[in-house]
Amino acid sequence: MADQRMSRVKESVEALAAFRRLTDTEAEKLIAQGGLADEPVVWTVTRTRNGRPTEIRTKVRVDNPSSERVFIGGRIILERPWESHWVVVWGDRRHHEDPESVRRLDLRDDHTNPDGEVWDRRTHKHLWSAEMNNRVAYTPDDIPHDPAVPPVSPDDYRAIFEAFAAEVHVELGPEYEWSDPPIEEYFDAAETTMWEVP
Repeated sequence: MADQRMSRVKESVEALAAFRRLTDTEAEKLIAQGGLADEPVVWTVTRTRNGRPTEIRTKVRVDNPSSERVFIGGRIILERPWESHWVVVWGDRRHHEDPESVRRLDLRDDHTNPDGEVWDRRTHKHLWSAEMNNRVAYTPDDIPHDPAVPPVSPDDYRAIFEAFAAEVHVELGPEYEWSDPPIEEYFDAAETTMWEVP
């Protein structure tokens, strides 16, 4: 039994080693050339606890001159809707690629850089590289949001998504259509303190 498990682990590692990995040059080119997001934004529940949704995500394909598999998306933790994450992802495991978040924006979340700089529930952007992955971040000044935790009023997720798309050179095509994340649908305002610090 143990031999079978070891054999499966070895096969998995070998299969992963054969996956295409993104290089720094390719990542820089993907961001520089940008692309076109030309489909509606659709939110999907991706995590639940005790049958209740706790996380929603959206993922929109980005057509690009290199014909790479690229997506721009967002993730919102429903119990802390001020803590959202926005990302440009390259790659798809189904096509033997090791996906990477080539750009990531974390609103009001924690992070520590290798040099010790700390973001304590503060907004930051990650700069991906093959060596450092997403370990290096900086504080952006171009995201339309109230940096307070929690903010005085709920975030305008559309403005955040569209500002992030513009920063990574993703244009929005005629089929692009924004839909607000269904936060209210999953949490009755009388039962939750969504905008209070837990």
